[in-house]
Amino acid sequence: MTNVKYHTEAIVLCGLPSLEGSKTLYLLTRDFGLIVAHARAVREHASKLRYGLQDLSHAYVDLVATKQGWKAVSAMPIQHFFASSHLEKRAHVFSLMGRIANLLRRLLKGEEKNELLFNDVVKGFTLLSSGELAEEDASAMEVVLVMRILNNLGYWGDDATLSPFLTGDVAAQEHIERIKKEKLRAIVAINKALAETQL
Repeated sequence: MTNVKYHTEAIVLCGLPSLEGSKTLYLLTRDFGLIVAHARAVREHASKLRYGLQDLSHAYVDLVATKQGWKAVSAMPIQHFFASSHLEKRAHVFSLMGRIANLLRRLLKGEEKNELLFNDVVKGFTLLSSGELAEEDASAMEVVLVMRILNNLGYWGDDATLSPFLTGDVAAQEHIERIKKEKLRAIVAINKALAETQL
C-alpha cells in the first residue's frame, strides 16, 4: 500500500537528535496542528532537509503518514526566525521565542487543525525576529502572543481589561504599546491560566 504524501506549512518548534544523524521534529503545522515527525539523516551536512528543518524555522514541508508515524520527506524554507542577523546580538528575543515554542509543545495535545493559532504564531515570530522591537517591546509582544495562545486553546478566562488584546492582528503596534500598561495584570492572568491547565 502506497503511503500518501501531505503538503503543509510548518514551524519547527524543536528538533531532538535521534539515531544516524536523524531528528525527531515537533512541528506546528497549518493543516494538522502539532505533529511529531521523523526526519532521516537531517543532521548530515549533505542533507537537503537540513536548512528547512532547523529549530525555529518556517517552511513548506512534505509529510508521509506511515504505520510508524509521520515522516518529513522534503522541506522548502520560508524563513529562519533564529537566523536573523538581528538575533545574534539579541539573545533575549531568541530565548523568549524558545519559551513560546516550549509552551506550545506543552499545551498542544494530539493533532488538530488550528489555523488561527498557526497564523498568530507566524506573525508573532516574524515580528520578534525582525529586529524592529526594542527589548521592552519584544517582552510585551511575548505577553500578547501567550495570551492569544491560551485563549485560542480555551484556557483563558474572562477579563474585560485584557479582552481587546485577543482580537485583531497579534502583531499590531497598538497591542504592544497598550499591553505595557497592563503587563502585570496580564502576567498574573497568564500564570493563573497556566496553573489551571494542570499541564
